[in-house]
Parts: sequence; C-alpha cells; structure tokens
Amino acid sequence: MLEPTVNDVFVFPDPRVSNDRKESQEIGIVAFYYPGYETLFDHACRSSFLGNFYHLGPGAVKLSAPACPDVEYSFCNAEAAFQALKYWDQAKSYEYISGEEAFERKKWRRNVGKADRSYAGFGSNWAGMRAVLAAKFVSGSPAAEALIQTCDTFLLEHNVKLGRDTFWSDNCDGEGKNFLGLQLMLRRDELRNMNDETCTPSWTKFISEVCQIDLETGQYTGSNTDKSLSVWQNIVRRAARTVNDTT
Repeated sequence: MLEPTVNDVFVFPDPRVSNDRKESQEIGIVAFYYPGYETLFDHACRSSFLGNFYHLGPGAVKLSAPACPDVEYSFCNAEAAFQALKYWDQAKSYEYISGEEAFERKKWRRNVGKADRSYAGFGSNWAGMRAVLAAKFVSGSPAAEALIQTCDTFLLEHNVKLGRDTFWSDNCDGEGKNFLGLQLMLRRDELRNMNDETCTPSWTKFISEVCQIDLETGQYTGSNTDKSLSVWQNIVRRAARTVNDTT
C-alpha cells in the first residue's frame, strides 16, 4: 500500500506565505527519487511511488499519443512510457520493461536512431511528461490516492548525484529546476479539485502567478525572465538544502 509520510520528516518555511507576515508558517517537503531502488529519503518519506522508475505493475500506465490517437499502450512505469514517446512506432517494446531498462535504451538509441522530439505529437518533453503523469496518476487509482495523501507538501525530486539531471530533478544541490516535482504538484491539484470542487489549487496558482511559469510549456513568462526564474529556483534551493542538512 502506498502511504507517504507527510510533514514530519522535512519542513521549511512555506514560500506561498508573504514575507510581510510576522508569524512563520512551515510546510512539509516530500523528497523522492527512486532510481530503481529506494534511497534514504524515499524510505524516510515513503515516497518511492512518486519516482518515474517505480514499478506499478503491468498495464498500470495506459497512454495514447496525438501521433497515433487510436492506439493505446500500457506500461509498468512512467519512465518506460516517457521514453517510448520518443520512439512511438516501437512503443510496444517498452510495455513490460523496467524504468532502468528504458533509461538505458535512451543511451544506445542515440547512436542507432533519431528520437522524435515532438514526443509522439505532444510537442515537447514538458507536455509529454504531463501526459505521462496524468496516465500514471489517473483519478481513482492507488497511485492517485497516494499522491493526494501528500496533501499540500512541496514535492522535490532530490537527485543522489550532482550533474545527472538539472531539468526534472533538483540536481542534488538545488540548482536543478525540479520540474518533475512541480508537475506532480500540478497533477495533485487537478486530482484534489476533481474530488472537491471547492478545493483551491494553491500550488498551481502560485507557480503560474508568482513564479510566472507557463503551465502549458514550462517556460518563464515574466517580463523579467531572470527574476521570475529566481523565484522558483530559490524555493528549490531552500528545499534541497533542508533535505541535505537533515540527512
């Protein structure tokens, strides 16, 4: 059973609370990574299921793509589904492989074939990942219920190695964008809103309006790009520092 630990492992000041307030409000951080095995913080937060490599079982992630909308494939994990988007004509061969194997295929396929950078018609890696996460955390599934149980925490893909990934993870040191954690928070807001129409999607609004990140593209939208980038990046830095200092 998927039961994340909320609030009692890692906490930091809630970035959505105005600095003008005298009182400080803290919020939990759920750190995760799961590169095919449980890391220290996966174990502490019981958060392995958030990682793309996490094995959910045959047929757990059902996905169709704009490039071939009448065909649906089923994958055991989100990583296999995401990597398959680059070679959608061969997607069937990804249905039963592990996240680790899917990731390794990416390396050798660079030398034997050109990856589809439209991500099977979704248009970008950002849009492709959002589709994969919607399929993984489909409403009513155990994975979706577990994601909802992370409540309003900050979700941080906390890498175990510097330089491995500066886009989806925090790069271990907080200098990565943590866009997988961000997208998971967006998906959680969507799920919570489905279950309760009065629920305020607070992270979605904050990410869009305060951090000025376009939810459809992942691009920074502010007139001062450096400033809007720094708002989100500074939050990731603080969250990563909290996890590193605690572990």
